[in-house]
Amino acid sequence: MDVKKDPQDKRKLNYQVTSKALDETRALINTMMIPYGMLYPDFDVSGCLKMENFTADYFQKYAEIILNQVYLFDMVPDCKAFVFRDAGHMLLMDLYIESIKQQTAVIEYNYLKASLKCGVSRSHIKRCLKAAEVDGLLTLDTPNNTIILHLTFMQMVLNYFAVYMAMVEHGLRGLPGAPPLPAH
Repeated sequence: MDVKKDPQDKRKLNYQVTSKALDETRALINTMMIPYGMLYPDFDVSGCLKMENFTADYFQKYAEIILNQVYLFDMVPDCKAFVFRDAGHMLLMDLYIESIKQQTAVIEYNYLKASLKCGVSRSHIKRCLKAAEVDGLLTLDTPNNTIILHLTFMQMVLNYFAVYMAMVEHGLRGLPGAPPLPAH
């Protein structure tokens, strides 16, 4: 964000979102568009991606979640060890994907590759994993360079991304031309 002193009142600060922040926000939302389109084939993903006011329309609806004080970490409390830290969301996804790739809950984990994928340092990842271990979500087996993902971790990840996807869907409901919610 750009922060500047107010020209009329030097005690006040004016905040303006940068184009870089808008681009990063859009990129984060876009990561959910393809999975959303897979769930709802009638949803025009490509049309949404071309919308001029996509971000404003999306957040006008998404803001209802925050204004009503509905927080993902309250709905899935076990995720705090991850989501309260930089790149925690990415680390959650990386660990889960590794367990799928390796077809086991005891995964070999390369901290260097993870740090490059998640955009944070290896020590940051280690601190995050240590906090998750303290919370009983996983066990670090340092001598064997493996991580044992507990069932509580696996369930937490599924719950986290289900709620995350529902929140994204709520924001997408604010877009003009969004298809009606499917009947369940």
